[in-house]
Amino acid sequence: MGGVGVLGHRVEERAAAEPRPADLTDDGGGDRPDRVDGGQIAGRPVDVPADLLVWGVWAVVAGVIQLAVGLSRRRLGGQWAMIVSGAGSVLAGSGFAIMSGQNGAGLTNLAGYAVVGGVFFLISALRLGRAARTAKAV
Repeated sequence: MGGVGVLGHRVEERAAAEPRPADLTDDGGGDRPDRVDGGQIAGRPVDVPADLLVWGVWAVVAGVIQLAVGLSRRRLGGQWAMIVSGAGSVLAGSGFAIMSGQNGAGLTNLAGYAVVGGVFFLISALRLGRAARTAKAV
């Protein structure tokens, strides 16, 4: 029984037409496929290695931008959180990209990246809020 994906394509027709190399459908362990049959995200089958690579590239690009902004504003003070977060994103993104090419790649590592990133954004927000209150008081 098929359905219509988010983009209007017949899911079973597209899925049946896609090649399914062994390295994308099974991690070799047999207990956890890298590609979830029948799983859909935005109308396409879940492809863990490809998704992990996209996250990795995004994290590297975002990290480089954060580093550039943090370093250019360093003289203003209080930019350590942005600099550390940017460096962490570059390292984590590189790791995600490397992991995407390995057997058994999983998305669970993204949770840790999101938590650490959220902490650094919270620190930056608290710092900016304090700076705004100090500027109003002056």
